[in-house]
Amino acid sequence: MGKKKNSPFQIKRPGAFTAYCKRLGYKGVTEECIRRGKRSKNPRIRKEAVWAYNARHVWNKKKRKRKRRK
Repeated sequence: MGKKKNSPFQIKRPGAFTAYCKRLGYKGVTEECIRRGKRSKNPRIRKEAVWAYNARHVWNKKKRKRKRRK
């Protein structure tokens, strides 16, 4: 049997980046928090920040394009 592919929408630690943002004093995941997370020294935080950025921008644009075609 083939190996199951990981979806880009899969989260390994749900809520971890939100908790990081709240620790820094933000109300939740904001654009400013994402920018700050992408500059973090911690590689796990950087990865989660990139994931949050993609969830907001890249993946939503693809969904909108699909809806327009229909």
